[in-house]
Amino acid sequence: MIVIDTAVQYLALLLTINQLMGISFNQPKFCPSTTWNPNAITFANASIAGACSNVIFINKTNGIYITENCNSQVQVWLEGNMTPVRTMSFGLNQPQGLFVADDNAVYIDNARYNGRVERWALNSSSGTIIMNVTGPCYSLFVDINNTLYCSIGTQNMVVKVPLDGGGVVPTIAAGTGGAGSSYRKLNNPHGIFVDNNLTLYVADCNNNRIQSFAFNQTNGTTIAGTGASGTISLTCPTGIMFDADEYLFIVEYGGSRIIGSSFNGFRCIASCSGPGSSSSQLNNPYSFSFGSYGNIFVADQTNCRIQKFLVSTNSCIHSTKKMVQLTTSSKVTDTLPITTTSHQSGGQLLQSFTPPTCPSSTSIGLTCNVSSTSCDMLSPCQNNGLCVDDNTTLSDYICLCPYGFDGQQCQTDYRPCQPDTCWNNGICNETSNTTFYCLCEVGWYGIHCEAKTDYCKNITCLNGGICRSSLFNYTCECLGESFSGRYCEIISTKTTAHRMVSKSFVLDILKYCFNVDPMRKELQKLKQKKKKKKCPVIVKYVYVNAPSIQPSEVPFLSAEETAM
Repeated sequence: MIVIDTAVQYLALLLTINQLMGISFNQPKFCPSTTWNPNAITFANASIAGACSNVIFINKTNGIYITENCNSQVQVWLEGNMTPVRTMSFGLNQPQGLFVADDNAVYIDNARYNGRVERWALNSSSGTIIMNVTGPCYSLFVDINNTLYCSIGTQNMVVKVPLDGGGVVPTIAAGTGGAGSSYRKLNNPHGIFVDNNLTLYVADCNNNRIQSFAFNQTNGTTIAGTGASGTISLTCPTGIMFDADEYLFIVEYGGSRIIGSSFNGFRCIASCSGPGSSSSQLNNPYSFSFGSYGNIFVADQTNCRIQKFLVSTNSCIHSTKKMVQLTTSSKVTDTLPITTTSHQSGGQLLQSFTPPTCPSSTSIGLTCNVSSTSCDMLSPCQNNGLCVDDNTTLSDYICLCPYGFDGQQCQTDYRPCQPDTCWNNGICNETSNTTFYCLCEVGWYGIHCEAKTDYCKNITCLNGGICRSSLFNYTCECLGESFSGRYCEIISTKTTAHRMVSKSFVLDILKYCFNVDPMRKELQKLKQKKKKKKCPVIVKYVYVNAPSIQPSEVPFLSAEETAM
């Protein structure tokens, strides 16, 4: 029998649900009794995030984006980094609203003095105009149909423009342009959200309520705050978000707190003791966003900081206990109490499984034997990096990388010797942390052993032969069987005879067929030379009365003397 740890499955679902929904921001799945640590961690203070941080946005890869109104810029942090990796400021003047699309394009309000919304592509140094507006966009949102929404608080309305249409002039999506509290009107709207049904939700600040507008409908419905009985009293809500189960979360600027909801109704989940500057308090929070693990990041405006509230527990309410047997193969190993929760939803009785509460906040599972720390659950560090749990970082862990590796997860290998540094079976040797040399095999050379040795460089093959360089040597390829030798220097006897026969045959054709004798003049010259040649004359002298001379004493006369 196979036993599946439901708690582990549930956490895995929480981590992956956003990818399945195809959106650019995080919508975690929470149990109704989920709690957050009341004492927040300061992610960024005024010296890092600026004194006027307005809108915060966290995308699915846990990249953090913040508009800094006073500094007229937008800063970006990547997961695990405590220092900004990108600053967008060119041409911006007191930006407010912000939205990051799934292609990492950033939509930034630049309307207070410039009257426009800009789109900044990934790694671009300036923005392009995407919408013309008559007032600052306190909040921006792009729906699943690629339509851009802007809440103009000073004009008491929400406008929209299709991004695929090419136009920059928006139309009204909610409100009439005049302040009011009727279902058709808004009064200083701020945060907006559009769900997959294209329903528009608006944080109607001065009316102390949350309004919903069905697609292409001008009449709104109050779902929380003033005018919605049985919900909760609100004081100037400015930010709204929905979780994976479409339960509403609200940041309350006037009440300096964060409110959540479930099928049990609304409740305060952070800064519930009133405004202040301690770690458990907020002071005029303006906007918030979920990290992928369910942690809440808040732009605490008056305190000039970004606060991070960590998820403390995410287990469901206990109501009914049953005894079940935990088995391995066919052997019963333990009997454990299991809790289920029943509740009404739309007239239907629903039941959900609840794992037992573990004594340690870092343990989960049926037997509380599974660690819930980020390092143990995710094993994020690569290349033998050491993972250290650290809840002061955005990712809740840091990786201590071994020599030669870098990056948030030690994924970047900067060692000079890589698998493809030396080619053709060359051996890479590191000479320092940044330099190397390749020991090349015979027949190869170059920095990476990329060049083949040319053994024909200083070789000349005779008689039209072609030099071919091989791996270790060279070869002269001779033409046919006429030549041989290492350099094709040897001419075969057949070739000599063929040349002689060929020459005689050609001369005969010219002489007897065309009456042309190329050799006639040469023959005449040879005959003339023979006639002119003198033959040697031998003269014999006879001595009379000469004394008797021995033969050995007879003088020898040269040919020249005899001819005289």
